[in-house]
Amino acid sequence: MEDDTEFSNYVNVVFGGAWHDFNDPLTDFTNAISNINDSLGFELLGKSSNQLIHVPAENTERAYSEACGELYKLIGNDNLQTKNMQKFMTTAFGATQADFVHTESGRNKSQRQLLEMIEDFAGIEHRLTSAIKLLGEARQILAHRVDVQGEPGQIYVDSFFEQCRRVSSAIEYFCEGVRRQLESRKAPG
Repeated sequence: MEDDTEFSNYVNVVFGGAWHDFNDPLTDFTNAISNINDSLGFELLGKSSNQLIHVPAENTERAYSEACGELYKLIGNDNLQTKNMQKFMTTAFGATQADFVHTESGRNKSQRQLLEMIEDFAGIEHRLTSAIKLLGEARQILAHRVDVQGEPGQIYVDSFFEQCRRVSSAIEYFCEGVRRQLESRKAPG
């Protein structure tokens, strides 16, 4: 078939020795994480790498959950820098200390709630906090299930790559939204 580019690519790679470009969502994720602090202009994340990040080694829910747990270590609550987020919102958006406390309970807002505040100040959807929440739910599977073999027919590597794509895309959207909002605040008029 002359018009079948996928078959042509296959023939070129397998028989012709051509290099094949592989879409690697895990590398995209690690690049997004390593660039987020520079993109935002402040240290949102304490760590930008994790040597234990890996694609699930087997097609089970357990392996998927463990791999998602390693991703979550970089973008989850423990790595989000509370003081830096508060300082950024205070200087960039005029937030006050009262904004960082729940009015009903008097308790400090969580790191994810502070991240949601930045999304609100930037006037963007909560894509990043939603992506982090979904990743966190995938990570918690091990803690709440006895049988973690998973559903038959489920391809957990694809699910893992989807998590990587979702978070990478959300980081890009978040950084761009914050940048646009800051530029509009600086613009005269």
